[in-house]
Amino acid sequence: MGTNTMLWPILLILSLLALQTAVCEESGPVIVEEPDNRVDFSNSTGANIHCSVRGHPKPTVVWVKADDGTAIGDVPGLRKVLSNGTLMFPPFRAEDYRQEVHAQVYRCQATNPHGTVHSRDVHVRAVISQFYLLEAESENVIRGNSAILKCKIPSF
Repeated sequence: MGTNTMLWPILLILSLLALQTAVCEESGPVIVEEPDNRVDFSNSTGANIHCSVRGHPKPTVVWVKADDGTAIGDVPGLRKVLSNGTLMFPPFRAEDYRQEVHAQVYRCQATNPHGTVHSRDVHVRAVISQFYLLEAESENVIRGNSAILKCKIPSF
């Protein structure tokens, strides 16, 4: 037997070990920072929802609607999906409120060749902070009697 014939099994074993090590270093996606279950925020402050993931190869992160799993995208001035896994709701004017954006249930989804994982549902609710006046209607009442005053509050 020649030296080349003796080296062949050793090279094969070393190659298999290297391949096994490379495969073992890969892993499916894992959510490291789970977003809160409920996020309430004011239109004057906005909010950021973080979803941090790991895995090898690096997972891609998308945000989806929890009810049907469809991926969401940016809505200019109202919602932005950042490449680092953050879902951003910037401050907005009261008249720009959109229920399908600001009163929605979202989910973070991470995917790589080894699988897909989802975060818990995130119930998002924006509240409108705006100035308004309360008015009480005038009522005539006889002195000594009780009176009920109606308070008018704007519907928003």
